[in-house]
Amino acid sequence: MDILKSKLQDVIDKRMTEFYDYLRLDSVSTQDRKIPETVEYVKNMLEKTGGEVQVLDDLGGNPVVYGFFPAGEKGNKDKTLLFYNHYDVQPEEPH
Repeated sequence: MDILKSKLQDVIDKRMTEFYDYLRLDSVSTQDRKIPETVEYVKNMLEKTGGEVQVLDDLGGNPVVYGFFPAGEKGNKDKTLLFYNHYDVQPEEPH
């Protein structure tokens, strides 16, 4: 059990570092700040965790980062789980 806890803690520590790196991105879409860099970061993060990624940048507005994770060997391919989130943040002082 201690080995499992140790491995889990290693994964958490690594992921938290990546999460903090992501939070440091100054991605304010209303001010066109760091959107391309944030799109690339999210794309790489999804690919690194096994996702198939498309950046949809022809829809008007900021790009949409679409990630797909196929069901594993024992997964149910007939079901879908959808996450929706923004990769940008609000400005310090909204206009």
